[in-house]
Amino acid sequence: MVALVAEAAKLPREAAQSAVGLAMIAVAVMTVLQSLRLGQVGSGYLCPPVVSAIYLPSSLAAASSFGLSAVCGMVIFAGACEFAVAFLINRTRKLFPAVVSGVVIVAVA
Repeated sequence: MVALVAEAAKLPREAAQSAVGLAMIAVAVMTVLQSLRLGQVGSGYLCPPVVSAIYLPSSLAAASSFGLSAVCGMVIFAGACEFAVAFLINRTRKLFPAVVSGVVIVAVA
């Protein structure tokens, strides 16, 4: 997905290679953090992060219109939103039963 976004942003070859390399390093670091148990960080399982394709169309549109910096801002904002929602999950579990969660997953797929 990083290569597709770099192509949409019309990055030079060297910058695209750097972006792909940095993405690979980020996935490695996130996998290590996920495998550790450091308080609220990590589950103790060796699980690599999974990139959802739901961000791809908006990332491609932002990259082609505004460049790679807009995509970086979008990713940071999405991560902050996911971080905030993670703390609310246990409190809002009553609002999202399995049926509602299943409909959302099917709609996203």
